[in-house]
Amino acid sequence: MQTTRTLSILGRIQFLSLVGLVLFPVLSLNSQETFTDPILVTDGSGGASQSRIAIAPGRVYIISTVGSNIAVRLFSSTSEFETTLPSEGLGQGDPSVQSTLSGGVQIAYTQEGEVHGSEGREVHLITSFGQTFSDSSNLSQHPADDYAPILTKDSFGEPVIFWTRSEDSNHEIIRFNPLTEQTTSVAGGQFPSAIVGIDGVTHLIYSRDRDLYYKNDRSTNLEEAEEVRVVSTPNVSEYNVSIGLGTSGEVLVAFESAGSLFISLLNNEGRFGNPFELVSGGASDPQLLQESNGKIFLAYTLSGDIYYSDLTNLVAPKPIRVTHTPDSVETRPDMRLDIHGDLHLSYYLDGEVYYVTNSSKPEVSFEADHVTGEQPLHVQFSDTTQGQVEVWLWDFGDGTTSEEQNPQHVYEAPGAYTVSLSVIGPGGQSELVMEEYITVQNPSNLMWTPDMEVFPQQENVWIPVIGSFVEPVGAISIAGYFDTNLITLNEITLTSTYSLTASPELFITNISNEGAEGFFTVAMLVDFPDTGGEDGAGNGEFEGRVLPPGDRRRLVNLICDLNSQTAFEESAQIRLANTVGPTRISCTYTIGTASQFPVLTSGQIKFLDIFNPEPTFVRSDVDLNGSRDISDAISLLDYLFLGNFQLKCPDAADYDDSGLVDLSDAIAILAFQFLGDRTPAIPFPTEGADPTEDNLPECEL
Repeated sequence: MQTTRTLSILGRIQFLSLVGLVLFPVLSLNSQETFTDPILVTDGSGGASQSRIAIAPGRVYIISTVGSNIAVRLFSSTSEFETTLPSEGLGQGDPSVQSTLSGGVQIAYTQEGEVHGSEGREVHLITSFGQTFSDSSNLSQHPADDYAPILTKDSFGEPVIFWTRSEDSNHEIIRFNPLTEQTTSVAGGQFPSAIVGIDGVTHLIYSRDRDLYYKNDRSTNLEEAEEVRVVSTPNVSEYNVSIGLGTSGEVLVAFESAGSLFISLLNNEGRFGNPFELVSGGASDPQLLQESNGKIFLAYTLSGDIYYSDLTNLVAPKPIRVTHTPDSVETRPDMRLDIHGDLHLSYYLDGEVYYVTNSSKPEVSFEADHVTGEQPLHVQFSDTTQGQVEVWLWDFGDGTTSEEQNPQHVYEAPGAYTVSLSVIGPGGQSELVMEEYITVQNPSNLMWTPDMEVFPQQENVWIPVIGSFVEPVGAISIAGYFDTNLITLNEITLTSTYSLTASPELFITNISNEGAEGFFTVAMLVDFPDTGGEDGAGNGEFEGRVLPPGDRRRLVNLICDLNSQTAFEESAQIRLANTVGPTRISCTYTIGTASQFPVLTSGQIKFLDIFNPEPTFVRSDVDLNGSRDISDAISLLDYLFLGNFQLKCPDAADYDDSGLVDLSDAIAILAFQFLGDRTPAIPFPTEGADPTEDNLPECEL
């Protein structure tokens, strides 16, 4: 059996030190990742001196000291924003920044001026929520000089703030408690650096008399905690110190001394071992970056360029060069990683602050689960973009858009649609346009009510529900709503319908004229299990009868009265809908054993002017004798081929309301009367006005 053991950071260092290996040789200094071109953050005046960076979801905040003010620059996937913090005194500086759980940032900084009796600096805290800021809070409120604030977060995301307070020749480290809003002196020293572990323990490092010291509050509060010397070099100063924690909670301290960078770790006895040199000669500005997953990165300056290294494993970390400008000197780097693991870094050059990132431009792509289908076509789009994306902008080609990553969309009309996706990430923007990517075909199954023209207060108005279906139908359900202030629905009938030709064995209707919005439901089964016999049980078998496929066939007729409140030019509607009534009936065709949902369309019922009435007629009553029989077809054939019959109402002879009167109308009349074929267009079977405009002569009644 083989056992594998993973050494902690401390264990790896101790082991490698024993065997005499050089842990941190500066290897392959020409190793360089691809970063974006530097972006100028500050105003170009040359007055910048400090910068800090923070990352929130979809946002990069860069906080800089420019002249006597703190400048804030926000980069997001969709916009940029810049401003300066409000000032209460002579000048601002020493920014320290952390992101908040809500996506903003908190900034600790110093404000110089005679505030609260102080002639030195005061430490302030302000919170940004995108482009808005809270009021600044003065945390120190002390006549001494307060400076060098360090802002970190505890395991709950709450701010933990330390700074230096100097009065006369005394220097002490001050801690601010945001819960009590009280300050406490926790140690003697200057220039603190701090971090809070996931266990809630606060680790503090600071300098005093050219040496570095460490405390934590694991066993007691920081004021009473034991002070541990990190390094003692009487004739050499250590500065630019920062602190981090390893994957197993090891305390890691980085600092600069005599032009080199050093690392020191706390051992199992609670003491720091001898520091070892990470970068030798020409190095400065070390900045440790501690990630929540235990990863540790170090950014620093070497020979005028910015580098960083991953210290998580410590074994010969390869330095990565971020900048390479032989004629310039970049210094004072600050670094953060986003949730995707991409690096964001700010640095100082010739009085300005610059920003770079190694986030790559996303390679946009997408796919759909259906690219062809009938109206309405339900499509699930999926983003398959490679790279980091924070914003998705979809255009479906039908006038609608979405900002979801993987949206669902319904195409309501036939046609070919071009779809585009624009993605924006830290590394830039990409767009993909797919020409005529989605093809929506005409639907096979339809159900609708036609447009109609009626008179106010007209009674016994027949409003058909019409359908088209390409496969045999075993059952039909119909449901809809109507305005009871305008319409009273009296009856639903199969008379003069295509449905009646199948002799349905079950026909159930439900009408409600209650309330402001009435509703109706219809259930029709062409075939019903046999329940014959003396005991009513029958054999329970179906006969297999169905309603054959039909195009523009009248399914049922709704017989209505138009109420007295209706007025000229007002309109009403029988609105077909799904999930109607207490039993939530929908409009469906049962094809085989599955319910198919047809495309629903609801026509307008327009009320005519009773003082200027339009001619009314019944469709297919060609001879205007009030009955529909074979004489209508004979009269129309006489008109078309012999010229003896005088056609007084061409619209009555226009069987399908096509705007033309020809042989097909005579054939349709005969087919309806003798074969039960397609029902005439409205108005039928009661009188009404022609609902469509055409070039036929008006009726002479």
